[in-house]
Amino acid sequence: MNTATPITQIVLGFLALLVSSIGHAQNQTISGTVEAEEEGPLPGVNILVKGTSVGTVTDVEGDYQIAVPSDDAVLVFSAVGYTTEEVTVGNQSSIDVLMLPDIKSLSEVVVVGYGTQEKKDLTSAISSIDAEEIARMPVPNWDNALQGISPGVEIQNNQGRPGASSTIRIRGVGSIGDTDPLIVVDGVPVGSDAVMPTDVESVQVLKDAAAAAIYGSRGANGVVLITTKSGQVGAPKIALDTYIGFEEPWKQLDLINARQWAELVTENNTNAGGVVPLRAQQILSGDPAYDGRDTDWQDAMFQQGLIQQHNLSVSGGSEAGNYYISAGFFDQQGILIKTPYKRYNIRVNSEWGKGKFTFGENIAFRYENNRNEASGGGRSLIEATLKETGPVPIYDETNLGGFGGPDAIDGHDANNPIGLAHRINDQNFNRLLTGSVWGQYEFIDGLTYKLNVGFNNADNGNERLVLESDLGPKSLTQTELRQQHRWNTGLILENTLNFERQFGKHNLGVLAGITAERYESRFFRAQGVGLQGEELTVLDLIEEQFQIEGDDRQNRLYSLLGRVTYSYNDRYLLTANVRRDGSSRFGQDFRYGIFPSVSVGWRLSEEPFMDFWSGLDNLKLRASYGTLGNQNIGDYRYSDYIKIGANYNWNGERYIGAVPRRFGTPDIKWETVRQFDIGVDVDLFSGAFSLTADYYNKETEDMLVAVPLPASSGSLEDITLNSGSVRNRGLELMATYRKNVGDFQFDVSANLATIDNEVLSLATEGTSITQGNVEFGSATRTEAGHPIGSFYGLVTDGIFQSYEDIRNHADQGTSPFDEEGNLLPEDELVRRTAPGDIRFVDLNNDGAITAEDRDFIGSPIPDLLYGFTFNAAWRGFDASIFFQGSEGNDVYAELIAWTEGMHNNFNGGTAVLN
Repeated sequence: MNTATPITQIVLGFLALLVSSIGHAQNQTISGTVEAEEEGPLPGVNILVKGTSVGTVTDVEGDYQIAVPSDDAVLVFSAVGYTTEEVTVGNQSSIDVLMLPDIKSLSEVVVVGYGTQEKKDLTSAISSIDAEEIARMPVPNWDNALQGISPGVEIQNNQGRPGASSTIRIRGVGSIGDTDPLIVVDGVPVGSDAVMPTDVESVQVLKDAAAAAIYGSRGANGVVLITTKSGQVGAPKIALDTYIGFEEPWKQLDLINARQWAELVTENNTNAGGVVPLRAQQILSGDPAYDGRDTDWQDAMFQQGLIQQHNLSVSGGSEAGNYYISAGFFDQQGILIKTPYKRYNIRVNSEWGKGKFTFGENIAFRYENNRNEASGGGRSLIEATLKETGPVPIYDETNLGGFGGPDAIDGHDANNPIGLAHRINDQNFNRLLTGSVWGQYEFIDGLTYKLNVGFNNADNGNERLVLESDLGPKSLTQTELRQQHRWNTGLILENTLNFERQFGKHNLGVLAGITAERYESRFFRAQGVGLQGEELTVLDLIEEQFQIEGDDRQNRLYSLLGRVTYSYNDRYLLTANVRRDGSSRFGQDFRYGIFPSVSVGWRLSEEPFMDFWSGLDNLKLRASYGTLGNQNIGDYRYSDYIKIGANYNWNGERYIGAVPRRFGTPDIKWETVRQFDIGVDVDLFSGAFSLTADYYNKETEDMLVAVPLPASSGSLEDITLNSGSVRNRGLELMATYRKNVGDFQFDVSANLATIDNEVLSLATEGTSITQGNVEFGSATRTEAGHPIGSFYGLVTDGIFQSYEDIRNHADQGTSPFDEEGNLLPEDELVRRTAPGDIRFVDLNNDGAITAEDRDFIGSPIPDLLYGFTFNAAWRGFDASIFFQGSEGNDVYAELIAWTEGMHNNFNGGTAVLN
């Protein structure tokens, strides 16, 4: 009989419920062993109670223990290279788990020309970079993120200009002419800067002929395939990617001050019999005419520049299709004053399907505005900054324009860089609309037809306003206005038929296609001087020397292409490509070229005799050979070019004249690249370790070279010829290791590539091409037997120690001895070779140092490129370390000539004090 009161019953019930809850909240311990199929106990497996932060890892024997809060808890087992397993605890106290390999790298789908392949089936040299790798680096352009990631791919930043894209070199410099790779974004050939890094899903670099031959005439320098992001099935996903930072020079150069400059130029001119600048005399004598000014030109020129990027995207999809929409803004103020860059971009990607029909579009629009670095007197802002002297003022209200400049008493003609930056406004306004619209229909299982219509429209505008200014000897002597536009339009039509079918152990793929491309470029420029006022940039206000010019250019490309891929039993692989291109850039008899390639692969890891190697996931040998072409020259080079506008007066009448602007070469033909590649791919321990190695030999024949003609020929431009051959060969290695240690995951990747570049021949024996214009002449020469663009100059042999040392050496052109060998009197030794001067080598032993003693003294092409990447993640936090470099390449250090040359009474670096 229950005699408890209702209140007592409630209290007792509550206590019973609390005890029950406490009992359920008590942790229970689960233990067990984790093993890998065919490998036994697996250490380092991450075990987590789903939905919590409670976790542990297996020890070296694969054993673990973990406390779980309840019977309905779920344990999540994960490790690099294995599929993730989830197990509900229930009433179990011991749970053993068998982990299955998940070799994603082998099943990864890689984009190839006009299609895709699984990575395990590739028989050519292709490097793949995904969005995650690109996203780790806050860079303005996707190409900046390729530095040091892919072996054999060299990225050269173009002078560090804000927003500037990089120069990409794949397996070295293969030609004296254009060596830029073909950039293809979602199937459309475009410029390298046509896509935002935040929109990139993956980048594939096609390095050998077998991979690039499907692009025929444009694949000679390699091909870069960019795939942009698409939506995934599910609810709309909104993502914001943003960063804000500052950039500034990490240091400034050590330059001499005003008094040191005065001492230096006084000593120089006194010893050389020259005139000491009056300004230097004022400084050293304490003349009150010198007000003590010592301008820090570097401090005035360099700034801390804001850099920011913001990108907002919305993506999603359903069974019917998917979409990805993004909008972005990039702003980089630069580390030089008056060099800002802004970019706005919009992208719309979508794909929809019903039944056997699929269609979609990839469309991007970009607008950018930047102010080019000003230059004057043939000098850049940085060069002018280093050469200008401390006593010169930045501002001078008495001068036209309000800026200072060197006077006659300063003894030099260095520009005022701050005045140049403010009084020259050179702006670019660029708009780019690019994309494709496509449709695909599957007639029968495995047979698909695709129509792709691509377009590329660019409007590149430029306005340059130079305001008349008094800046010293190199003043801006008149106000000038120039406005110009170039409109580029491209239309691409691609029809491809793709067949894929498996017959037992046989896998067959066949691709056939017809493509047509049409490009047109129109140009207009108007310019003149004497603009009325400084604010309005209106061409109608130009007072004199008004000029108008323009042109209209077109080119066409028509191609037939085909590819066959075959594999037997997932072991023996074959790929064959052929493309026939016809280009309007060549004469009627030389327009067509055929570019075939073949590659084979053998997956030894699938052979029964390799079963003894339990940790081997993939071992593949591959080899390829193919031919590529290059048509990267200007339009109409095969034809003479007559320029209208050479007007003249005759007997008081004005006539319109015409002159030859360029002589045509009707027999120019395709530049041809033949390339052999042999490689190996290795994956070990369920994808934890991977290695790729390649050796290649790449030879370019019939190079398309612009050859200068003497003015006496009557031509104003170079002519284009097929001339000579170049060879690049080298070894490429890349290794990656991935590991999980509890909540900590990391991967380490390293790569290196060697490059051996040599010019095999030019037009005729002994021919050389001089290039590399610098302030003191030409820096490079290209000649058979040496790398392209090798540095060429006099060979040095130390410093003269005494006049006796000079007597025993070849005459350097300013001998301090008379004809009888006697040392000249002291007052006649000025401007003569003296102890302390550089000693040059008389290579031809003629007793004199002349231009004939120049020789090859270095190469700008590196012998070795390398990169190292370390990525780590722990409980939602991640970090990356990246390092890349080159060895064996020489640099022409014109900066040293500027700061240590001690010429023309310019400023210098502190090294001159020695």
